[in-house]
Amino acid sequence: QQIRLGEDTQALEEVVVVGYGVQKKATVTGSVSTVKGSDLKTTGTANITNTFAGKLPGVVATNRSGEPGNDYSDILIRGKGSLNDNSPLIVIDGVANRGGLERLNPSDIESVNVLKDASAAIYGAQAANGVILVTTKRGTSDKPTITYNGSFTLSGNTRTPDLMNAYQCMTWTDEIRKGNGQSPLYENIKGGYLDGTINRNQYGDTDWMDVVFRSVAPQTRHSLSVSGGSEKVKFYVSGDYSYQEPNYRNTSLDFQTGQVRSNIDAQISDNLKIGVDLAARREKRNNSVISTDDIFWEAFMAYPWLYDYYPNGLPGPGLANGNNLAILVAGKETGYNRVNDTFVDSKFSFDLKLPWITEGLSLSGYAAFDYHAREQKQLWDVWDTYDYNAATGEYIKKTTNMNGNNISLRQDHDDNVTKTFHLKLDYQRTFGDHRVGAFVAYEQSKYEGENFYGWRGYYLSNRPDYLDFGADKEKTNGGRGYVTARQNYFGRLNYAYKDRYMFEFTLRHDGSMNFASNKRWGTFPGLSVGWRMSEEDFIKNNFSFINDLKLRASWGKLGNDRVDAFQYISTYNMQNGAILGEIPNINKGFVPGRVGNPDITWEKVDSKNI
Repeated sequence: QQIRLGEDTQALEEVVVVGYGVQKKATVTGSVSTVKGSDLKTTGTANITNTFAGKLPGVVATNRSGEPGNDYSDILIRGKGSLNDNSPLIVIDGVANRGGLERLNPSDIESVNVLKDASAAIYGAQAANGVILVTTKRGTSDKPTITYNGSFTLSGNTRTPDLMNAYQCMTWTDEIRKGNGQSPLYENIKGGYLDGTINRNQYGDTDWMDVVFRSVAPQTRHSLSVSGGSEKVKFYVSGDYSYQEPNYRNTSLDFQTGQVRSNIDAQISDNLKIGVDLAARREKRNNSVISTDDIFWEAFMAYPWLYDYYPNGLPGPGLANGNNLAILVAGKETGYNRVNDTFVDSKFSFDLKLPWITEGLSLSGYAAFDYHAREQKQLWDVWDTYDYNAATGEYIKKTTNMNGNNISLRQDHDDNVTKTFHLKLDYQRTFGDHRVGAFVAYEQSKYEGENFYGWRGYYLSNRPDYLDFGADKEKTNGGRGYVTARQNYFGRLNYAYKDRYMFEFTLRHDGSMNFASNKRWGTFPGLSVGWRMSEEDFIKNNFSFINDLKLRASWGKLGNDRVDAFQYISTYNMQNGAILGEIPNINKGFVPGRVGNPDITWEKVDSKNI
């Protein structure tokens, strides 16, 4: 009996998302890496960018912080491709610059595709460092399916430094001083640690790393989704909640995210399909007013002979300004830094087939409105620590904070909106062994927002914590606005013969208001070719072990306009005291500021890949 294995062509027939469309994996001529959404939710990390490492060839994700809510990965695609901002362009469901990749619900993601070479040229001005394309899940024509994903994870430090104890630190401090020609400080003290005569009311032996960090911290995530529909209407609806605590000991700090998503597709007629996508997310950061950098610095620098808490339970003095780390990481007495971010993303799309003009022709487009609001409230409170007086045996209370014993409050508000409009005329057709495709498109986007802040100090108490209850002395406020916009014309032409010889050409013409009118526009071409050698008879007949072998090459011009806007304009600053003013704090005037650079323009990157 003979058993013959059948060829599995499923992988080659899979489609991958490329710029403004999809293509069969077997015939893609650019360098594209793909990972399925199911592979991103297996690690239990709250930030999905921290799962990219090792899953996407050519993608380097480096996380330099484990702080909940701020554990972003710096992503590089094949290293640094430009002099300015090296981050890749993020495109979510076809809309660029939506932000929020880090906090997307992994259960909502269908796939992540990365354009690594000149195939990214279709995104022109923002593609110098590659493009990451994220596609979220959509409904099906099957009966409704309910899916739940839940996880509980314990996270810990990869390594916690083992610092010197009190005796060792005193010994080596004196050795350093002697080497520098200085007199020792601890000759009469450190011996007491060895013979047990040290005054334990004054001198401790504190492991500050153990005071600051616990071995593990909890985090949990729960996602629920419903998908299904009919031939006419398909839907995907989901909700997600995640919670994290930092690795600090006895802390009240945390980070929470709640989000919902609804992707709906409706087949209005045989030729017209519309889509409505809505997503909202709320991020709540309960941080300390003491930065993580400062806490780590204090943990390394704190003297081990200082107490976190004296034997009688009173808090020790800390290194400087009463910065006792046991109090700082708890975050209960020092005040708070609360940051609430609200994101609302919407997309309204249509896809109209035009068979009455010619088969394979279609017109599609969308309007996307992405809103982001940030509310930040920071209260710098006072707290008590104690110094031990060896002469009297008393513990002397001192009240302190980071701002000179002044309870103060600052509130910031920032909101912005990005409006994107896109229209595309597309043609896809197969004639026997010949497959042709082409599209032309127009796109424009505008990002604008405003922020303001207010500050007051000299509060009598931390309650009530509102600006009205602070003093008028030295109170201040401020605000500003910002805007940037882009306009793009682009298109693509591709051709394949027997899915064996492939050719693709892209061209994009971008305008950015970051530059002067005579430097505003840039043109970005891209060219790629592919040859599926495994489809040739000399491969099939002589190398039976070769399933799929493809040679591809690409060249393209990619751009980068991520610089501070309006550098081409000379600016003026406002300051108290106009030239003709009589009252300096009322009559503000303009003074010369930055000198404009009218020649600033696109950064262009020449990309070649074989």
